[in-house]
Amino acid sequence: SGSIRPTITFSKPIVVLGSVDDTKKIPPPASISPAIDGEWQWLGSATVEFIPKGPVPFSTDFTVTVQKGLSAVDGSTLKESYAWAFETPRPKVQSVEPTKSWRWLTPKSKINIVFNQPVANLSQHLKLTAGTNGIAWPFEVVQVTPTADRPLKVGQAHYEISPTRYFPLDADIRLEIDAELRGQDGPLHSNETVTFNYKTYGPMRITGIRAC
Repeated sequence: SGSIRPTITFSKPIVVLGSVDDTKKIPPPASISPAIDGEWQWLGSATVEFIPKGPVPFSTDFTVTVQKGLSAVDGSTLKESYAWAFETPRPKVQSVEPTKSWRWLTPKSKINIVFNQPVANLSQHLKLTAGTNGIAWPFEVVQVTPTADRPLKVGQAHYEISPTRYFPLDADIRLEIDAELRGQDGPLHSNETVTFNYKTYGPMRITGIRAC
């Protein structure tokens, strides 16, 4: 998530406006934990912004701290340290194919899921069941490489879930992703259980009749 740019505005000028090279020599006014590769850039005499050098890890809690004692241009100092926290996006399903509630799965149908980021150990957080009794169904998970026909946005990850045994016909199929799923970048879980309900096609039957 490279668009993350923590910004601090002080009530008084902290630096004297000068050249970009001059402001780069000023010690950083704050720290970020865990550390992010980048630099603080002054946008004026009282506002400073952190510019990451690359993508900021997903699924991670960060804390920004300004230590007490920071001096303003007039010589006054910050009496107490100040800290605040932010988190980068947690794992989230952004699209699924077939669409939710699709009722025409075949015995060999695969389910494709796109997340906003690569996730860790997806197969351990999936539950696939078949039939009204919810019988656990065997499956395998493969991460799909994007192609020109199926491109991905920056950061997204595409996974394909395939049954390793044919689905029964005319049966309810349920795919569940538990709330403990986390991203590959950081330790934060999705914190939400997501379910997709489907049905395999059944024998042809008349579903309605009316007079002309």
